[in-house]
Amino acid sequence: MEIANGKRRTEAFTEEGVTLAEVSVALPHCPGDDPIATRINRFYEGLAKGAIDIGKELLLPRSRARYKASDDPRRRFTHRPYRLELTAVCACRDDATEVKRTVTLFHRARRLYTETVTERITPEGWILPQRPPREKKPAKKG
Repeated sequence: MEIANGKRRTEAFTEEGVTLAEVSVALPHCPGDDPIATRINRFYEGLAKGAIDIGKELLLPRSRARYKASDDPRRRFTHRPYRLELTAVCACRDDATEVKRTVTLFHRARRLYTETVTERITPEGWILPQRPPREKKPAKKG
C-alpha cells in the first residue's frame, strides 16, 4: 500500500478584497479505488473539511471583527489574516506507515497554537493513534 504526501491546497476567505483568514491543508493521499485506499482517503478528507470549517466558522468572524473595529485609515493594507495550517509527514516504520500531523495557527507571523499527533496506518488500512512514550517515575526510597 502506497501513501503519499498530498498536494497543498489553500482556501482564502476574503471580503471587500481583503483576505481575512486562510486555511492551508496538505494531508496524505492513497491512490487507488480499493476499500483500504477509500477508508484512508475518507479519513483525511474529513480532517481537511474540519480545518476549513474551523477557518470559516471561528477564524473568519474574529478576523472580520478586528478588521471592522480598526480606526486606521490604511487598515485595508495593514490587516493581516489568521492562517491555519494542517500538514502531515509520512514515513515507513517496520510494516506500517507513520503519519505525523501538525496543526498550527498563525497571526502576524506569530505562532499562536501548535499541536502534533502521530498515527500508524497498518497494511490492512487501520489508522491507529500513536501513544506518547511513557514517563518513567523514579523509584521510591524506603
